[in-house]
Amino acid sequence: AVDDWLEYHLGYLGFELGDIYDIDGSLEEALGRPRLEKWVKSGRLVYRPHFAANLSGSFEAISKEHPYCAETWAYAHCLTTHRALSRFVMLLHAPDEYVVSQRRPEERGLLKVLLDYQRGMLPDEPVSLVRVSASSFARGGPGGADDTRDLSARGGVVATSRLRGELRYLHTPVLDPTSCISAGPHTCYSEAESEFPGLVLEIEPEDLVVHHYVEMLARNVGRC
Repeated sequence: AVDDWLEYHLGYLGFELGDIYDIDGSLEEALGRPRLEKWVKSGRLVYRPHFAANLSGSFEAISKEHPYCAETWAYAHCLTTHRALSRFVMLLHAPDEYVVSQRRPEERGLLKVLLDYQRGMLPDEPVSLVRVSASSFARGGPGGADDTRDLSARGGVVATSRLRGELRYLHTPVLDPTSCISAGPHTCYSEAESEFPGLVLEIEPEDLVVHHYVEMLARNVGRC
């Protein structure tokens, strides 16, 4: 499932770089070392294993029971790293989130959507935060593959998850790292007492939406 996620976002959708913060080293276990090394050597992926251990021994210890406690530190590190590298940074929280563009389903469609929105931004009114809506998907639903399919197989989780929640909710931030000093899971924060902290823009779901497969991770099976 993780390989699908990387192939789709980095190989097809148009993300130019993936920067993965891994608390427990499970990405290498899921992909296998040869496949992970191939991604890293391609220059398309930066992998930061056991990130909490880089903060302190205390963070490393508590993250074993509470893996999200270092989350905002990862966001801050990401924004600082990409301040001179990237025009936009999109925070995907886990491999159970897929970015989809209905209007631009072709290859590199993500970049085309963001470029369209960027053209509409006024030069003297910078946009710090672009918010993308999400829809939740659970296993089952019309047209879904047989529920007994091996979820670890390529495309297994997506094929068996066709039961979509009724509500779309603002979920995923696309950030300008030059004006966002720090971030939470769904928003960003500008520098205190900034003269102009930046505008917030919402992307239409037809242009960009996140499909959140809430039962993808093993610990979440049965959540819905």
